[in-house]
Amino acid sequence: MKIAIVVYLLLAIVSSGFAQTGNKKIVLKVNLGGGPVNDFIGEEQLMDMEAFAKNVARVPIANTDQQQVFQSQRFSREGDFTMRVPVPDGIYSVTLLFSETYQKACAPGGRVFDVSLGTPVSGVSRVIENFDVFQAAGCASAYGQKFDKVPSKEGIVVHLTRKAQHPALCGFIVEGFPAPKGDGSEYKAIDRSTPDQNAGGMNGDAAPLMS
Repeated sequence: MKIAIVVYLLLAIVSSGFAQTGNKKIVLKVNLGGGPVNDFIGEEQLMDMEAFAKNVARVPIANTDQQQVFQSQRFSREGDFTMRVPVPDGIYSVTLLFSETYQKACAPGGRVFDVSLGTPVSGVSRVIENFDVFQAAGCASAYGQKFDKVPSKEGIVVHLTRKAQHPALCGFIVEGFPAPKGDGSEYKAIDRSTPDQNAGGMNGDAAPLMS
């Protein structure tokens, strides 16, 4: 199992409603396979991704104004894709960003994988089974899947389990508040959200992935 360890970084810290605890909101946006663009940090500022292959497509991506984010991706040539994001202990929303740009995978069943989220302490739980980017969004089209109440205990683990073709990820957004609570046993529940094409905005109906 290959693991990319994300170097600790807080992209943005803003005031929160948790003033009584002194906690600040964390907003972390990462462009995998590419450099910094708009309000996204480039992967080279965060992590060593040498274990994973990189693909950068030279095609326009529909449903987004973040073209460079969805044109680049990291994928695992050998088996599963696992990444640990070491945000402080707490509960967060996580939005995973996808776009199918490989022509041979632009068909139903062309690229299929399970998505699991969790922590190094509690392990991971499967939140999507048999995810097919093409089925969800079509070819060369931006797609975001948001999950609420994702725990961090010594980090957040993202695990993509290969079913067909190589698991691939364009980027991710993590938002939430550090709020450690006891021994970590309370960090096991993960809510599975509906597709969120507002890239870290509201849950619910699909919408273009705009900044």
